[in-house]
Amino acid sequence: MSKIVMFDMDGTLLDLAFDDFIWNECLPKRHAEI
Repeated sequence: MSKIVMFDMDGTLLDLAFDDFIWNECLPKRHAEI
């Protein structure tokens, strides 16, 4: 299995809305499942 590490410096590749979605919605849900 390959692992992907990506660094995004303040909207260079991804916008703030995507960052907020990942950090404020996806990760808390995933953490709650563990």
